[in-house]
Amino acid sequence: MASRDRKRRGLHLLVALCFIGTCGAVAFHQHVNPPVATSRHPIPAWMPPLSKQDEVNVPLATAIKEGDLATAEKLIKAGADVDSYMDGATPLFFAAVLNDKAMARMLVAHGADTANALSTAVCFNDYPHQIRTVDRLLEVGADPYFDEGDSADATHTNLETAANSSSMPVLEFIISKIHAPRSDREARVLRNSLTIGLDRACKLGDSVAVEFLLRRLPDLPANDAAGARRDCLNHELLMACHAADLRRAELLIARGADVNFEWMNGEYYPLEGNRAAETPLSAASGAGALSVMRYLLAHGACVNAAKIGKDNPPINAAIASLSSANRMAAVGLLLEHGASVNVANAVGETPLMYAAFDNPSRVATLLSHGARVNTQDKLGRTALFRACTFQQLSVAKMLIAHGASSNICGDGGSCYGIASPLEMASFRSVNGVKCDPNIRRSLIKLLLNHGANPRHKDASGFTYKDVFNIDWSSTAS
Repeated sequence: MASRDRKRRGLHLLVALCFIGTCGAVAFHQHVNPPVATSRHPIPAWMPPLSKQDEVNVPLATAIKEGDLATAEKLIKAGADVDSYMDGATPLFFAAVLNDKAMARMLVAHGADTANALSTAVCFNDYPHQIRTVDRLLEVGADPYFDEGDSADATHTNLETAANSSSMPVLEFIISKIHAPRSDREARVLRNSLTIGLDRACKLGDSVAVEFLLRRLPDLPANDAAGARRDCLNHELLMACHAADLRRAELLIARGADVNFEWMNGEYYPLEGNRAAETPLSAASGAGALSVMRYLLAHGACVNAAKIGKDNPPINAAIASLSSANRMAAVGLLLEHGASVNVANAVGETPLMYAAFDNPSRVATLLSHGARVNTQDKLGRTALFRACTFQQLSVAKMLIAHGASSNICGDGGSCYGIASPLEMASFRSVNGVKCDPNIRRSLIKLLLNHGANPRHKDASGFTYKDVFNIDWSSTAS
């Protein structure tokens, strides 16, 4: 019995000694490696771990991420770079992300680059609390109008970056916070940003964002506000028509876009000279966008050019469309709404001239609607001249059957000069592509049988026989 008690006491003593040893080991470990203080700002799970790139700046990054203001300021005074990059951004950006106002103010007081931090904030959309981050940076003086070069033609400001890259809510927030333009440069920046943002909002079909951005246009100088709103809406309507985007077109027309405005080379102009302008209906016709075309026509779009001889008529755009599936349907729709088959563009080209390049069915449609066959463009070329140039035998037959003259000469270009359809039909190649000799002979026979003058000479003194026998590729210098 006594022996059993001694064993039990020995076991208890052994357990006690083990416990004392364990406690001593824990105490020693804590003395050597004291625990890290709990941060005031929990580090988000999405934030990447620090890379050990700089013995001074890494502690600064750690202090900022842990919300340790005193340590961060001490490190800066000791030489840490207040604008050092850590994990792809500056300390000020991380302070703003963590909503640490005191830290952000301290960093700015020590010269932190607010523009750099704001640029990071608006460029990337894959982190939480983006609006709050932007707000913190605006509070400490970040200027969305600022451009690194700060030049008169600056076009890469943080505001424009936000218009290009940020989500619509972030862009709306920034615009709601910024001051009205104080200079011509700031006015241009705001206008560019609103235009870019409006383009994105329209593409997204975000009617709320569209309304918001349009309401801010009056913030521009008074003499520019009305024009800016018009330009934005009309330009967006043109882009919507090119993209065959009916929803965007409806949205813009409902807000005042002009269905009959003219556009030339990226700018509005008073239709002077021999320049061809584009209208929304021309753009939609060129895209083969039937639904958009119907909507524009229902809302008063001019089916013929607004200024005859100045604009590119919608029917010409439809005929030249790359959307072959809808091309004839687009032409038919325009004809149903009264499109003229004899309207000419700025250089005198009619729909029949456009069609004569490559498609007999379009030529037949236009002829059935009364297209004039002997009309000449400003270079003297007729539809038959074009058909012969591009070796379109079936088109040439239809045109001649409807009274086309075989002897009306036109300008064949720098290589050919003034020439007749017969001479144009005699060339061995067109734009470097060899012509089918059988089609070439058939075209020549057709023209001669219908009164073409075989003795006519082109600007170089060649008859059609001379042209027929010359290998132009071997004579090129």
